[in-house]
Amino acid sequence: LLHESGSPQSASRGPTWSGRLRDAKDTCGIKAFSINTTHRRYPKLMEKSNLPYDAFAVKGVPGVGGKCLVLCSDYILLLDHRTMSAVAVNRFAYPGFAREIPMDKMDEPRGGDQQHSMNVLQARKNAYLVIPEVVSEVSKIAQNESAMMLDLNDCKLTWLECFKQKEGGGFGRVHGLLSLKSGQLVHFTVRIDSGSVRTSTASKVFEFKSCGSSSVPSCISVLSDTLVFLGSRLGNSALLRCRVTSSGSAKASSENLVEDEGSLAQEMMDKSAVGEGNEEDELEKALFTSEVATDHDALVLTVCDRLSNLGPILDMTTMSTDSSKKEDVAVAACVGHGKHGAIAILSQTWRYDKLLQVDLNDIKFLQTVHSFKGDEKDRLSEEHFHAYLVLSTSDSTMVLETKEELELITERMSFVTNFPTICAGNLLRKTRIVQVYKEGVRVMRGSEVEKDVGCKDLCEGQQSEIVDACVCDPYILFLLGDGTLGLLEGSADEKGRVVVNLGSERRRNVTCMSVVENRGGYFGASESHLAILCDASGGLEVISLPRLSSVFRSSAVHEGFKRLEEATSMKVEDGGDQRGEASLCVAQIDCQADRLTKELWVSFLLSDGFLYVYRLDQCQRTRGFFFSRVNILNEFL
Repeated sequence: LLHESGSPQSASRGPTWSGRLRDAKDTCGIKAFSINTTHRRYPKLMEKSNLPYDAFAVKGVPGVGGKCLVLCSDYILLLDHRTMSAVAVNRFAYPGFAREIPMDKMDEPRGGDQQHSMNVLQARKNAYLVIPEVVSEVSKIAQNESAMMLDLNDCKLTWLECFKQKEGGGFGRVHGLLSLKSGQLVHFTVRIDSGSVRTSTASKVFEFKSCGSSSVPSCISVLSDTLVFLGSRLGNSALLRCRVTSSGSAKASSENLVEDEGSLAQEMMDKSAVGEGNEEDELEKALFTSEVATDHDALVLTVCDRLSNLGPILDMTTMSTDSSKKEDVAVAACVGHGKHGAIAILSQTWRYDKLLQVDLNDIKFLQTVHSFKGDEKDRLSEEHFHAYLVLSTSDSTMVLETKEELELITERMSFVTNFPTICAGNLLRKTRIVQVYKEGVRVMRGSEVEKDVGCKDLCEGQQSEIVDACVCDPYILFLLGDGTLGLLEGSADEKGRVVVNLGSERRRNVTCMSVVENRGGYFGASESHLAILCDASGGLEVISLPRLSSVFRSSAVHEGFKRLEEATSMKVEDGGDQRGEASLCVAQIDCQADRLTKELWVSFLLSDGFLYVYRLDQCQRTRGFFFSRVNILNEFL
């Protein structure tokens, strides 16, 4: 469908093939229609003929009404109902020698007829000779980018949205990502005037830049402004993050960056054809690592996640991974194709690699925290790695540094070690470490103490202790022994020092709590964070932060109802487990918001070890929110 209109476009193809291009070479055409389902009329808006015979895909251009892109093996066409522009992406689009076969890599014919040997040599010499009679008429208006040597057969195309904010909605320039069948990724830009498509060859309409390589593509799709999924049926699929860097900050991130990246994919294909090349070198070292300075903003791709491919399976066999366990049987399969081939081991149970084992007694709490003290550039590379592991026993706290091996560094850190730690986390974009213990809250920057808040300050002079706490940047939610629910909000002053603001409200019989970021506007709340509280009677309450106002209430969570609705409409007979133990209460809550779907998941661990998992849903009729129980294999933990 054409963008900004309900007009579909279709491509038609005439009968021809590459062996009879002297007689028929431009046999494809394209038509665009307007859809009118009310009057059942479909007027034709555009028709173009005499397009290259190997045109195989048509795409609407986003943000520009009535324009489309046609992909051929050697050309990319940009057209509307009035004009057409084209670009030639390899030397097969022009007459002459497109590529010469290296004669030193071929065996000369020996013996036999001398005329036959001469014919073989002549055929090898002219293997990539393009004669003028088979060249498409589009070459006369095409922008010459043949040095890129891109083979567009079976390529996949998607439009990128990460440039919209950078360029004010993408006006005048449209960005796309091409994934070639060789695995090469190409960032291309289409320059479009507000009025019509430029047809002048003096001004470049198309720009290309190689930006990495990947598995052989089967599909490519944009998931959000910054995420692109690249699917492959022969290799591993990848989830890519797109980032735009300015021309001044774009630099080469690899010292061994290939200067002519256009030939990288072909070199990889040549190696795989003869069984050479290391997949780790090809896909890890060269994959999405190139940031090359250009006249305009550069596209940088990084791998967020991979989806292992189990097909096509060529052969498989069973194997025993542990001779002491008869049931521990795995399947070894030969999967993939070419350079993406691999041995996959499939097992029935979870397996893990033991990195380190330390015997520690009486561990009641453990939590990993970040620690960042460098500049913004270093933070981008370090923010996903934890720096310390905080362990708490019944009467003390220990700190381990997370390097290649865990190292005990309690004496070098400023943690409060003579009390057990109730909660630990990070504030101010992971630049501060927070430790909550029964007599107060300590805020640190690295190994230095920046702020101490004692219980007297939290209790307004009254004597009490902290019994539970949660940390979710920028808030610290704590519960005092007298039932007071308090909230600390961390911020930085003009000198970069942390400032803590205090708020409190009394709650009765709260047993546990958890804080989550309000990613999806849950319960219609506009605040940035929500807190989920459970009391001794099994009641559930959701409050918004920082106002501490209630947005949802329910009851009898320990009964395990299929739906947790507002307390006024709760029905005991609606699918509960009916275990009916009045002494049960929720001992621990954990809530997580899915980063992609923004669904809110909450798990309740009861005092007897029983586990319930709920997902937040919304009724389409009443627009009210409720929790629906997810069926899992419940076990006593």
